[in-house]
Amino acid sequence: MSFLLLRNIFDTFDSKINDSLSLERAKFRVAHAETLMPLISILGLYRDSTTLRWDSPQEDISNRIWRSSSISPFAANLIFLLYRCNTSCSFYPQTNSEYFVKLLHNEREIIIPGCDGIYCTYSKFKSLYEKAIDKEWDQLCEMKQEKGAWASNLLIIGLLLFSFIIGVLVTYFITKYREKKNDSVLY
Repeated sequence: MSFLLLRNIFDTFDSKINDSLSLERAKFRVAHAETLMPLISILGLYRDSTTLRWDSPQEDISNRIWRSSSISPFAANLIFLLYRCNTSCSFYPQTNSEYFVKLLHNEREIIIPGCDGIYCTYSKFKSLYEKAIDKEWDQLCEMKQEKGAWASNLLIIGLLLFSFIIGVLVTYFITKYREKKNDSVLY
């Protein structure tokens, strides 16, 4: 899911770079934390040097960087900014690159892992995640139905239908029983 989102972000940047006359100035994607957290993970943000395990020492637990409550609080956001410099950029004078990326997480500048500073050349940024965006995720995630799978699907549908019929019958007989019981009461 997040790899496809990352690919879409790169596609948007590439489209903007290739069509600099486009009037589009911003593209917004809105999602829940369940989308944002995996994307942050793919980007390598807040990566701990050790893996947290059940037997980790209290010091590792207390000093860990990945804390979901601070990474994705209510209204968390991740902002990718693409900058274009026609001449040497004041914030990155040591390169001739024309495009730069800056990342903000919850409105705070954050260094992209693998980049030298807050501003990262677009070519460097793209090369960092090249393996992730070049995967054919549609093929990797494709569900292949085996021979005879239709039989198990038919069995599941049959069981659901049977359960529904039993539920309707039980409800019918309980209703009839209560009606009969109420008819025999003398006032």
